[in-house]
Amino acid sequence: SEDIRFKGANSELVRQLVPILSSHADENDDIHVKPLSRVATEEITAQEFHDSELKACREMFVRVVRHKYWQDIEGGIIPRSARVARNLLSSTDAALENAHVELGDWEMIEESLLEQRHVPFLACLFSCWPLSEVALIHELCPSRHRSTLWEAYTALSFVEAHRAAREELLVHLKPGNIFSKDVQASVLQESEEQCRFATDFLLRMPSEDVQVARSHMLAGRLLVVQSERINHLKEGGILDEKGAAKLLGRLQDARRDVARTATGITMPMMIKTNRL
Repeated sequence: SEDIRFKGANSELVRQLVPILSSHADENDDIHVKPLSRVATEEITAQEFHDSELKACREMFVRVVRHKYWQDIEGGIIPRSARVARNLLSSTDAALENAHVELGDWEMIEESLLEQRHVPFLACLFSCWPLSEVALIHELCPSRHRSTLWEAYTALSFVEAHRAAREELLVHLKPGNIFSKDVQASVLQESEEQCRFATDFLLRMPSEDVQVARSHMLAGRLLVVQSERINHLKEGGILDEKGAAKLLGRLQDARRDVARTATGITMPMMIKTNRL
């Protein structure tokens, strides 16, 4: 429904108050973005300009991917403390440093995942109390459960972030406007190829393990949404501070439990069993 506070406002006065929102750009205003294809000079060859355009497009794409990763971290889908988050973010740092070559962020991630796979004997040893309560050990020597969740979390997050980034570029960048059509198509194709590698990686995993990872990710997101809802009710006066704090405390405990199971850290019931 329309906000009655704005009904009857003078549109001409509004445009004068906020000229930056006007659809008609000032002729003397240089804020607009000039297509890269129009700034080539005789000082560089056509190939050099094409390569620089590819590099700029890859950098933009990777920044969007990194933003999507942070959205998932903030949204509770990716546990903030898990190595998954570090692997994903590190891959974007490396991709930005190597934007002069084709995208290869999944290959770097897969290499890291393989290095982090569990050693059965050590994982079994460290799963026993009291070693099971030492978080650093779980990072250095993950259990099979943790290692598998890492891999599924990472691949699923990678594919979704790249898909969303491709969609974002298509929505906001008209081919040929900022980047040439072939450059934009090349970067999108590179992304699709990386996603095929990640999807193949997922298909090689047991389907039940991938399902568990999907369930953990959804649970984490739902808990964050519920927390946001409670904060909204508190700000609106429906809940008082005490009631909201109690509910948020319970949700925080639930989020912590989801994160602990997602990262393979032993749950209290399991610790008690090992002590026996």
